[in-house]
Amino acid sequence: MPTNRAFLEYVSFILFIAALPSKATEHSHHYIHRPNLAASLPTDFLVLQTAVPSVFTVLQASSHVLRIARQTTITRKPQALLKPRKSSYDPTEPPHLHAFNAGSLWRRNYTGAQVDIAVFDTGIARTAHFPTIRTITDWTQDNTTDDSVGHGTFVASLIAGRNPACPGLAPHANLHIFKVFTGTQISYTSWFLDAFNYALHMDIDILNLSIGGPDFVDLPFVEKINELTASGIIIVSAIGNDGPLWGTLNNPADMMDVVGVAGAEPDATLASFSSRGMTMHEHDTHHPRYGRVKPDLVAYARSLTASSHRPPSCTRLSGTSVASPVVAAAIALLISSVPLEERARVINPASVKIALTSSAARLRIGSVYEQGAGLLRIEQAFAQLTKLRHQFADVPKLSERRSSETVDGPKAGFFPPFFDLTEKGCPYMWPHCVQRIFRGGKPITLNVTILNPASVEGVVHSFKWESSDGGKLLHVDITPPKRFWPWSAGLGIHLSAAANPNSPTVVEGILRMRVVSVHEMTHSDVELPIKATVIPTPPRSKRLLWDTFHSVQYPPGYVPRDNLGDSKDMLDWLGDHPHTNFHALYRAFISSGFHIDILDHSLECLDEQSASQYGALLLLDSEEFFSPAERTKLEAMVKQHGLALIVAAEWYNADIMQDIRFEDDNTRSLWTPIIGGANIPALNFLLRPYGVGFGDAVISGNLKTTHDTFHFESGAPIVRFPAGGELLYVSNLKVQESKRSKSLKQLIPQGIQSAPVFGITKSGDGAVLVYGDTNCIDTAFGGSKCFDFFAHAVEHTISRCAGQRYCQRLLEQSMRLASELSPSSTALRRMATPLPVGVLELFLPHSKVLREASSPGYTLLDRTFVQDTFVSQRCSERYNEQVRAQVRTVESLHVELPAFDFAQAVGSESKYYEEYGPWRWRRWDNSGWKDTNSIPAGWLVGMDVHARWQSLGFFTTALGLLSVSLLFRRRRGKRLRQRRLDASKRHALKRRKTQTAGRLMCRVGAKG
Repeated sequence: MPTNRAFLEYVSFILFIAALPSKATEHSHHYIHRPNLAASLPTDFLVLQTAVPSVFTVLQASSHVLRIARQTTITRKPQALLKPRKSSYDPTEPPHLHAFNAGSLWRRNYTGAQVDIAVFDTGIARTAHFPTIRTITDWTQDNTTDDSVGHGTFVASLIAGRNPACPGLAPHANLHIFKVFTGTQISYTSWFLDAFNYALHMDIDILNLSIGGPDFVDLPFVEKINELTASGIIIVSAIGNDGPLWGTLNNPADMMDVVGVAGAEPDATLASFSSRGMTMHEHDTHHPRYGRVKPDLVAYARSLTASSHRPPSCTRLSGTSVASPVVAAAIALLISSVPLEERARVINPASVKIALTSSAARLRIGSVYEQGAGLLRIEQAFAQLTKLRHQFADVPKLSERRSSETVDGPKAGFFPPFFDLTEKGCPYMWPHCVQRIFRGGKPITLNVTILNPASVEGVVHSFKWESSDGGKLLHVDITPPKRFWPWSAGLGIHLSAAANPNSPTVVEGILRMRVVSVHEMTHSDVELPIKATVIPTPPRSKRLLWDTFHSVQYPPGYVPRDNLGDSKDMLDWLGDHPHTNFHALYRAFISSGFHIDILDHSLECLDEQSASQYGALLLLDSEEFFSPAERTKLEAMVKQHGLALIVAAEWYNADIMQDIRFEDDNTRSLWTPIIGGANIPALNFLLRPYGVGFGDAVISGNLKTTHDTFHFESGAPIVRFPAGGELLYVSNLKVQESKRSKSLKQLIPQGIQSAPVFGITKSGDGAVLVYGDTNCIDTAFGGSKCFDFFAHAVEHTISRCAGQRYCQRLLEQSMRLASELSPSSTALRRMATPLPVGVLELFLPHSKVLREASSPGYTLLDRTFVQDTFVSQRCSERYNEQVRAQVRTVESLHVELPAFDFAQAVGSESKYYEEYGPWRWRRWDNSGWKDTNSIPAGWLVGMDVHARWQSLGFFTTALGLLSVSLLFRRRRGKRLRQRRLDASKRHALKRRKTQTAGRLMCRVGAKG
């Protein structure tokens, strides 16, 4: 069977050309040739350039096309800090060699010999300090392999440099240099995919990626990483330099099958710049709805010494970019300790990760979501790998077995290897060590990674929970992985109280599990110790329900930052979770004696009993829509069952959303925000029954209380509030100007210096607290913080401020409204701020987007979306799965579709159709918003009626005006199985090439 790449491309090209409609001419598209070293190898993707929308329809309809994606620049950038500078270290004692004790393996003659390491970076300088370089390839448009940046040279030198003043850790390892970034640090997806394919056929052992970025849904890139690790290649990547913020993990280091490396200071403390966990992949899925532990381990990352790209000097750099090659070099030393004939069987991503994490030294300070297993220890990792070698050696070969039963195989492992949810578990097990389990509370979800060194594929066969109390107090359930590939899987563990103890009780137990490697016919029995504290059910006033279900963040849609004054980061990508960027507020609540449950599903799933159990519901920085059923249920909970509703909003202004659009080099399209900092239109619908509403002006100022003063930044003012409510005002008012509207300086008199932004009001048996900004409770931004103030405000909102002296002090700077505050009342001008009539429009809910009387829908980007949840399913598993898919991968792309009949799609009896009517499309032009009943011709649209909405804003670019390059990949067949023990490394390489070529050819027509 021919395996020539040109033949594969020719066959694939002919398949879709033959199916093109007659109106598509031969000039409507053309194939982009990629003249690089991978051109002679089998490939699984093509690059096509076209300006004709019908081409996409035909391509997606073809059975051999897996998906269509844009040819993008890589958002992952080199993760080095500080400018290069000459080293002042004594060249006779390179510090990183002694710090990691690499000499202990050198003395055993394990120096990385016969280990092949690929470095994907900015190239390499032409120096004499790299005698073990085997190949240097250029995958960019620079037409040179020279490193003009210095990043790639530094990384390669740390691994296998021979500069006497700054040698590498694995001096005899074979280096393969892949230049994938230009001199301006630009790269494209197709460059990486071609380079990955080439590395796959070069028998690479280790691949170092000192790069990272937030886009974990870049499917062509992510899936290729999985394919590489499934083939046995160990990938090491930098976790990122976005610390000390939480929720800042970079991809691909956050992937399960990749070794993610964080940074440490020379004194073995966590580097402040190192990114923190948890992973965000699982938050928008039904399994298990909580992130995994990352990073995997840490390595020294401050002022390491290596060769400069301007020889002969050494230089110093800091960052997780330099920690990653240190770990890659350490792995090379470990691999070189394994005889060549054993490596194909013993060495794989799971076995190496188990050896590294089980031997690391825990840092004194830092959560498991900050440091992973701890600091790299090479000698101890060598001892762990030696144990694994013996386990592999004890497994009889399949051909020698007489029984079809599985036999005991190499030991699988959990990461982390235990969970301690008691006070003694802090700080390493934060936030779990401050979570208490009690009767009636929502289960605490943990996400543990299972590593299986025996096979690339596996299954969880059985599990059993054995506890010290016999299961009387603590109930443990699991969400088993649907797919155990490659080498690992995520296991959801759910802890709940089975009874209500009289006093706090510590329960210890072991979760026993059997992992079966199907193809190897082996099994491994593993144990996960769990310790937790079960307490008596706390009073309602001390219980909070924190909603994360209605929070939306990047990727893949353009969700803008909450603070418009912060130009460092344009995206809201930290998760808006109590354990990421809201972790300091979470700590303040815990310190105030609160117990917090996380709501990760629709409000429709709550019942009256739930409403009576919680003191308050927290809606902080919500970007998602609230269905009519959710609004109705919440109103009953507040007014009839005494629930306190806590809402912290953010800015929302359609004109400013247009102002912050940008031409994105990554997608070659105009990116427009899909929403503002928060979804003010949706929140106004939610708050309407309580007489509360936010405006669309974007304001800043200072907020003063009795004891504190903090900054209000890029928030929303309160424009509607009931009589008797308490309001706080910002002083030194500043209004964000829009380039599209009349100058606000001319409309606001100089005497206007304040506006209402914080309010507490009673409503029925409950109460409502609203605040127009989250910057003072969000650690993502600098400035003064109000964690304690906000926690106290929530506490006294729950009590409805009934005769409590502190509540009066809390709001003693406020004004009590004698009559309702509304945009049309004189009370606004008289009692709030003396605004002239002409200025009122600045604080009105945005009329262009929100038409409360006629159109209850809301606009994200250029589309009016409706929520297509299936009410008939209520809170069943299917309902939760469908509703939770906030951002669904676009599996089908349709162009020039007829008018979309929403009733037909979700059923004519749908309450949503009755309220919203048919699907509507809204376009913006110079004269305003235009409504149509069909999708405009020439626009590329992603639709999925089972998703609440698609946030891929960049897909709305008018293709008739822009010629775009598309990258599409054919569906792969079955993944490569684990390589068995072969006679030689060359034989293993030959067999892997044959399997890959056959898979690509034979599966061209496979889809689904």
